[in-house]
Parts: sequence; C-alpha cells; structure tokens
Amino acid sequence: MSDKRVTKGGKALLAEIRASGMSIPNWCERYELDRIQVQRVINGERWQRITVDFAAAVERASGGRIRYTMFLPSTAVARAS
Repeated sequence: MSDKRVTKGGKALLAEIRASGMSIPNWCERYELDRIQVQRVINGERWQRITVDFAAAVERASGGRIRYTMFLPSTAVARAS
C-alpha cells in the first residue's frame, strides 16, 4: 500500500479548480501548469516532493489564495480512500 497524503495546498488546489468551474486540464492549460503534476498533488502522490517552483506557480495562479507554505509536507494528512 502506498503512502498517499494530501497537503493543505493539494486540497485547496482542488477546491480552487472546482470553484473556477473549469476541468483540471483546462485550468492547467490556462495557468500553464503541468496537468500530471497537478493531478499527482491533488491525489496525494507528491506530498513529499512538491517543488518550490510548482508551489509558487500555484500561488500566482490562485491570486495568492493558495500560499506556497500550504504545500509543506508538515501540512499533509492521510488521503481518504
């Protein structure tokens, strides 16, 4: 069994995308973010390896609503199955 945890940033990112009314691929295209990386963060597959560049790009794309510090591993919680 893999250790999947979602950071506060991952949860906030999913909420941000849903609130936009866009699909994940469309949101990623609009903000020039890698869809695979976004999916992995949302799914809890990258909670220990989120780069500063990615976190900063999400912070910019969200207009500052999702702070880069929300992606720190210390904010991760077990992903519900």
